[in-house]
Amino acid sequence: MKLQGSLWGLLAVGTTVAGKSSFWSTGQRVHDWIWTRFVHPQTNLLQTRLAGGDPLEDGSLYGGFYLACLVDAYAVTGEERLREEAQRIFSGLWRNATVSGRPGFLARGVAPDGTYRGDPSVDQYTGLLYGCWRYFHSPLSGPPEQERIRRLFAEVLTRLEANDWRITRENGEVTTFGHLEALRPTRAERLLAFLRAGYEVTGQAHWLEVYHQLLPPRLSHCRDYTGTVSWVGLQSQVCLRMLMALETAPQVRETYLAGTRHLAEVCRPPMAAFRQVPPPTAGEEALAPFYREGRLFTETIRIPLEAVTVLLLTEGEPFPSVALQVLEEMNERLEVERITLSTAAVPWEWNQWLALGKGKGEGEVD
Repeated sequence: MKLQGSLWGLLAVGTTVAGKSSFWSTGQRVHDWIWTRFVHPQTNLLQTRLAGGDPLEDGSLYGGFYLACLVDAYAVTGEERLREEAQRIFSGLWRNATVSGRPGFLARGVAPDGTYRGDPSVDQYTGLLYGCWRYFHSPLSGPPEQERIRRLFAEVLTRLEANDWRITRENGEVTTFGHLEALRPTRAERLLAFLRAGYEVTGQAHWLEVYHQLLPPRLSHCRDYTGTVSWVGLQSQVCLRMLMALETAPQVRETYLAGTRHLAEVCRPPMAAFRQVPPPTAGEEALAPFYREGRLFTETIRIPLEAVTVLLLTEGEPFPSVALQVLEEMNERLEVERITLSTAAVPWEWNQWLALGKGKGEGEVD
């Protein structure tokens, strides 16, 4: 199966990393921080936070994104240790997808004692399916993992279809953020992406038929993302990227491309907020409020980091070049060891490999 277009990051390809030492070194530092602090050694699940609150809150969402991050890391580094790491992260995601015993039901995370947090949302399914789709196409996965991913897509889509494309709790109630069927941006592209990728992974023609059936009323909702915050924008962006890779109709694909570029326009201004974070030399009293979980952290660290990811996933200038410049500044200003939420650590590492994947050599950008 040939993916459409020149989507440099979708399948693993070699690239030159010379001349981008800040991206390389920061990527390694954040990578090591994630593996020593966020990946649970028993469950292989990505923990949401290091202290306080619910560590299982976003295990499927950011675990899926991290699986995609490892695929991109392998594309630019070729490091064999990433094979085992990707297998571990996938095993944690598989645990989330099977722990309840109900086919197609996704837990947010599972504790070492086997208890789990349910109440899945469209966000959790987005991270899981995108990461698994990327992993499916990566040389990091093998036949056993690919067969599990086929089963996962089939069971998730079967459950969603039985519930009229609504995400439900185990008792059948629709979750707070479970209206996947809604005719609006941030929902339309996700349902379409799940279906189109589901057909491509499983080979079951039914999902392609449903995709074409649901496409007409949703296509117009895949181009305008005014008011979308970056962490939601990132989820929409990866779904549009899936659709761009798989859609063969030029006019439909152009709509998806327009959506990715509008998301980049929307996410571009918030990137600058990271400059409010004092430099590392400012001292503990000045720095602590910015790294503490809350509104200040969200607006100045998390949102800018994920906004950079959105721009790096956008095809065509000026967005990747703008993101690369901002990322270099971020790498100098932000401190890895102060990050206590994987919602910031994952996009930060991911950005480094995406940036390196854009490079042809010293200072050159696709």
